[in-house]
Amino acid sequence: MTEFNRGALVTIVGDNKRANYKVEAGPFKAVYGDREMPMYVVRRPDGSHRWVSGERLERFKIRPEGYRKGDRAKVGSKGLLGMGTLDSGPFRQADGVNTWVVLMDNPGNHLLVPEKLLDVQERPGEPGDTEGHVTIGNKVYAVGPRYRDRYGDLWNTGVVNGMARAVPDGFRVRAFSNTLAAVVNAYGPLTQV
Repeated sequence: MTEFNRGALVTIVGDNKRANYKVEAGPFKAVYGDREMPMYVVRRPDGSHRWVSGERLERFKIRPEGYRKGDRAKVGSKGLLGMGTLDSGPFRQADGVNTWVVLMDNPGNHLLVPEKLLDVQERPGEPGDTEGHVTIGNKVYAVGPRYRDRYGDLWNTGVVNGMARAVPDGFRVRAFSNTLAAVVNAYGPLTQV
């Protein structure tokens, strides 16, 4: 079972609203009958809190819409082939499927990949933007500075393996941290502090 850190963005399985929540505290050990399970306190989008079993939580994930040259994506079923950058496309195949030429991070070769096997994680800034910036929802964000979300919480940003990431203030940006795009889409707009 996945363990969630404070500040992680999550959804609750079976929640028909598919709202995004932010982990505020946990995991705590709870016993129901003869079963032990992790419990978390999560904050709803309206700012109120809820107690929920860790068995019902999934990482919250927002994808940029569509596909563009330069997008960073997980490639293959559930990212099995790793990360890559959309280099050229789309190319419509005889069966009507759109494909993209993707430059893989490791070992650096190109693959022709159907869109259904691309999980876009982040959309870099438009051509002409300086390095260290990403465009999310038509707004350019510098990567590295601290930001304040719509709830007043602070986020640190950084780049890990070519991906802009964000973590709650007081934590270090790591490879498994939320993407900056996920934080912006769930808690934005963000303002630089």
